[in-house]
Amino acid sequence: MAEQQADQVLTRFKRGDCFFRQHDVSNELYIIKSGRVKIFKTEGDIEVELATVGVGEVVGEVAAIDGGPRSASVVALDETEAYVVRKESFRSTFGSIPEWFKKITMILVQRLREVDEKIDNSVGCDKLPHVAALLAMMASAPACECNDGNLEIALTFAQNEILDILNLQIGDTLEILSRLEKMHLIHVSRGKIRIIKPSALEKKGKDIFQDTEEAPVT
Repeated sequence: MAEQQADQVLTRFKRGDCFFRQHDVSNELYIIKSGRVKIFKTEGDIEVELATVGVGEVVGEVAAIDGGPRSASVVALDETEAYVVRKESFRSTFGSIPEWFKKITMILVQRLREVDEKIDNSVGCDKLPHVAALLAMMASAPACECNDGNLEIALTFAQNEILDILNLQIGDTLEILSRLEKMHLIHVSRGKIRIIKPSALEKKGKDIFQDTEEAPVT
């Protein structure tokens, strides 16, 4: 349901309604009047939540400015009302601002697009080092048992932690654990993950932190 108000259209969304989806080509921006929305990206079966947006905040501004595809999806978390600003109205207002401010805005949008591309790349990257890092941390936690001199982690506990932190589903988790087994870093048996080489597992996990430290800051 929508109500026309000058150059804006007040639109009501039910919980679960989608404002727009990642990669859509649309140019409206939305000003949240009531309720909340979730902004998230998807890559394959992986969903990465970027933010929760509430009253007075804006979504969809990047595509409204540069006319590019949507970089993320937006879904209503509650019954939500939002003012929809059409492309024509936004472009008319944007055209009236000083030229120097337009250039700054476009530079910022370009940087956002570049960051967004990096997020896409990281979402699709190999998560083996991340799982190795988590297992190495769990190996030094109280949840890790010592059995005949070997460190063991309950498989169910590890799977739940990996799901919560990395958003990896059980099938993907088991595939990575199998690869770590082939590297002779762990052994999975009878509902337990036995840590065979703790120091090597920790080193494998440290690779992700080294990559982060070497990345340039802009």
